[in-house]
Amino acid sequence: MSGLRRILGPLLILASGALALGGCDGEGRIRAKPAALVGKYHLTLISGSEHLELREGGTYVQRVSYASRVLEHSGTWSINNHFMGGTDVVLSNALVSDDDEKIPEQIGEMNLNVHDHGGKIALARNEVADWYFERDP
Repeated sequence: MSGLRRILGPLLILASGALALGGCDGEGRIRAKPAALVGKYHLTLISGSEHLELREGGTYVQRVSYASRVLEHSGTWSINNHFMGGTDVVLSNALVSDDDEKIPEQIGEMNLNVHDHGGKIALARNEVADWYFERDP
């Protein structure tokens, strides 16, 4: 039993430290229930904008607006909760084009990490590029 304690003790300390760090500044990935995610969001891109509406019942509408064209698409969404982590919104059959209106329409699965941005829910489209869907007022 003492061998098990030697292994579990440090793991529990690391796990509790990770949980404490994850929520200390009110920013970052969070867990969310589907009802809290329903709503309209927008994302401003260099060459256009993207609007997303998550509807009750698990459907969504997506609209990507460029200077020369507008793409609209709809499908279903679900959530994926990570053990010791946040929630992802998973859009099935979404428009996954980059910020370039010349790239042809591409359809695929899109994972959006749920974040807390100053007490408001935001959905990370691309964290490296700092692209977040912000909730419409």
